[in-house]
Amino acid sequence: MKKIPLGLQSFQKIIEGGSLYVDKTKFVYNAIANGDAYFLSRPRRFGKSLLLSTFEALFSGPTDPNGPPQGLFSGLWISQTNYDFNQIYPVVNLDMAVASNSPAVLKKKPQRRFAQSRQAGKYKN
Repeated sequence: MKKIPLGLQSFQKIIEGGSLYVDKTKFVYNAIANGDAYFLSRPRRFGKSLLLSTFEALFSGPTDPNGPPQGLFSGLWISQTNYDFNQIYPVVNLDMAVASNSPAVLKKKPQRRFAQSRQAGKYKN
């Protein structure tokens, strides 16, 4: 029996840890294929962070270059589609739960995240 991932908000940790995951990749795929912009307005503890972590894992490309292109998504609904798992998109994750009240710090945070992604070679300008 799989363990329930109480308090875990990381898609990668849930999948790699073998925890229970309710497959929402059909909704993720439809949002990517048909969407424009979304505003996620849900109550606390409603899975917003896990959903965004799922997008981040999908857009970051395979975690194991020697593994299947689907990587963490093997066996999930999206792995049966024509989604290109090797395509990488820039992901900037700003956690407002740990954000500073200082406007200067908030302004520098996105710039720092973009620079980290560029240095990691995840995407080019």
